Amino acid sequence: MSKDVFVSYSSKDRPTADTIRDALERAGLWCWMAPRDVQPGVDYAESIIEGINGARVMVLVFSVSANASPQIAREVERAVHKGLPIIPVRIEDVFPSRSLEYFLSSPHWLDAIGPITGHLPLLTDAVRAMLARVAEGTLIRPPAAPRRLFTRNAVPAPVQVQDTVPISGLVPAPRVFVDAPPLPPPRAGWPAGFLALGAGLLVIAVAAVVARRSSAPAERAAQPPPAATRPAHGSARSGSVELRPAAPAPVTVPAAETPPASQRVYECREGVKFTVSPDTASVSINGRRVGTAAEWSDRRDGRVYTFARPGTYQVKLTQRGFAPAYVRISVRGSASRDVAEVKLDLRRAD
Repeated sequence: MSKDVFVSYSSKDRPTADTIRDALERAGLWCWMAPRDVQPGVDYAESIIEGINGARVMVLVFSVSANASPQIAREVERAVHKGLPIIPVRIEDVFPSRSLEYFLSSPHWLDAIGPITGHLPLLTDAVRAMLARVAEGTLIRPPAAPRRLFTRNAVPAPVQVQDTVPISGLVPAPRVFVDAPPLPPPRAGWPAGFLALGAGLLVIAVAAVVARRSSAPAERAAQPPPAATRPAHGSARSGSVELRPAAPAPVTVPAAETPPASQRVYECREGVKFTVSPDTASVSINGRRVGTAAEWSDRRDGRVYTFARPGTYQVKLTQRGFAPAYVRISVRGSASRDVAEVKLDLRRAD
């Protein structure tokens, strides 16, 4: 049975999601919500897809747990793919991860930090207004998103804002990019051929300046530097001292740290967790420190380090008094699991 609103939430936020559902249904806005509306004997994932297909608006209960949930990311991706408008209700002070940020193209958020009961009237008005716009056909839906969170060798394009919900109390969504306006047409009265000729001459002049500046360092390097001189003992000629070039000082190049050739490789589609002993070990990914192992483990409500795009990432784990450990993370869409878990114990240094 089709419902007006699909409520997406993390299992850890079930009490808040139940309160939101009850308030919307008391206002006559029927909701689809798992597991209440999952039919017995029907595949769970199939029921989720049917619920999204039958709904006209998605209400996302957004929190730290929802931000780290792969299941929430799949539901949001399916809603965007179907052109379903999304109203995120932020119940905790958290910004979306990179994978969710790509799909949450709604220009407004409802900040509901604190007791949720005080925000229910505003949320009900927002859902009712969105449903009215969907029914009238005045809502411009964004284009369908790709099926996967990301594809191989593909970089997500900036999100283009195409709709605005004029409801007081909603705040702008964080980090939304808007395409730049088109350039103005050429001034009337100038022939197109003359403008093209002028642009070509400007490009040639810039290229000549760049080439001249690029060749200048090479010319200076080709010239022999002035040799430092010092007196040569025992080689006086006509009362003068013979000057000989001083030998250049040796240059020492520090050796770069190279990870061992044999490393364990973990595969995933989205992110990684670290179950490391000691869990205070520092985690560096591609040379950039991202925190400690405890910050990306089940000790912190199951937080997941999410990668921005597919590829191979070098991970280094260090702790004073222990030998460093190296692993590689292979992020690709065909991996068998969403989140990889790195489990290892650091060896004490000799």
